[in-house]
Amino acid sequence: MTIRFYPSRLPGEPLETHEHGVTSIRNWLAANVKGYEDRDVPPVTIEVDGKSVPPGDWGSCVIHHECDVRIYPVPFGLEAATIAWIAVGVSVAAAAYSLFMMGNIDAGGYSSSTGRSLDLNPAKANSAKLGDPIREVFGRRRIYPDYVVQPVTRYDPADPAIMHVHMLVCLGAGYFDYSEGDIRVGDTPKTSLPGFSHTNYPPGADVSGDERSENWFNSTEVGGTSSGTGLDMAQTSPDSDDIIADSMTVSGASVTFTGLDTDDDEDEDDNALPESWVEGTIVEIKAPTNFLISTSSGYSVFASKLLTEIAPEPGMPVTLSFNSVDYDLFIAAYT
Repeated sequence: MTIRFYPSRLPGEPLETHEHGVTSIRNWLAANVKGYEDRDVPPVTIEVDGKSVPPGDWGSCVIHHECDVRIYPVPFGLEAATIAWIAVGVSVAAAAYSLFMMGNIDAGGYSSSTGRSLDLNPAKANSAKLGDPIREVFGRRRIYPDYVVQPVTRYDPADPAIMHVHMLVCLGAGYFDYSEGDIRVGDTPKTSLPGFSHTNYPPGADVSGDERSENWFNSTEVGGTSSGTGLDMAQTSPDSDDIIADSMTVSGASVTFTGLDTDDDEDEDDNALPESWVEGTIVEIKAPTNFLISTSSGYSVFASKLLTEIAPEPGMPVTLSFNSVDYDLFIAAYT
C-alpha cells in the first residue's frame, strides 16, 4: 500500500511516504526517482514485507497494493549525486537526523549510564481495565494489543533450554488487514524470529481449541514461601491423628491394627480409622519401637527384629532422624 523512505535503521518516522499500485520495484524507482539508473551497488536497500530484496531482483519483484515496502540508505559515504538519486534533500535528512539525535543523546557529560538487564520475556501487551472501550481502528496505525487472558510461560519438554510464551491478545473490534512485516515482538520483526507462530481469529471465531485461550490464575497460596522452598503438596491430609491399638502388624505395604480405637473410650467407634483416611489418601505412620545401639570397629550397630521391615542390604542408603535432625547414612553390613 505504501513505500516509506527512512533516514536510517534507527527507530523513527519515515522521511517520505508514497502510495503505489501493482508494479515492480525497478519500474516504480524509474518513474518516481529523477535520474534513476541501475547500479551493481546501489546506495539504498529495499525490504518488502520485512524481507530484503537484492538489487538484481528489483526488476522481477512485483509489489502489490497490500505490500509493505521500506527503503533504507546504505551506511557508507553519500555524495551529493547519491542523495539526489534517492530523492532526499541534504537539509531535510540532516535536520531529521539532528532532531532524532538531540532527543536521544545522554545529557550527563560526565555521568555514566547503567546498562539495562536482559529480559527473558520481551513479549508484553496492555492489561485492559474493566469498563475500558474496545479499540476501533480506522486507517493504518501501530497497535499495542490488549491481553485477553494472562500470558503463560512454559519450558519446552523436549528441550528445557527453550522457553515458550503463550499469549492471547486482542487487536480491536472488527476485521484487520496486515502483512507479515507488520507483526513485531518489541522492535523485532516476526520474520526475524524463527520460533514465532501466530493465529489470526476473526470476530465470532471459536478459540476454545487453542491452548493459548486457557486462563491460568496465579495463586498466592501455592508457590514460593519465605524460605524459598515452596509448599509441600505431598500430604493430602494436613492433620495428624493419634491411633490407639493393642498392636500393629506391618507386612510390606499392608498394615493391620488389633484392638483399634480412636479415643480410648467405650463407644461404638471401636475398630474405626480416622475419617480423613479415605481411599487414595497418602499417610505417614510413625510407631515407637526399641533399638539396641552399640559400636563396633568404628560403626554404629542397630539391633532390632523390626529391621527386616525395610529389607536392609549392604550399601543401602537410609535416613536417621534424631532430635529433628536428619542424617543420611548407608548400611555397611547386615546380619
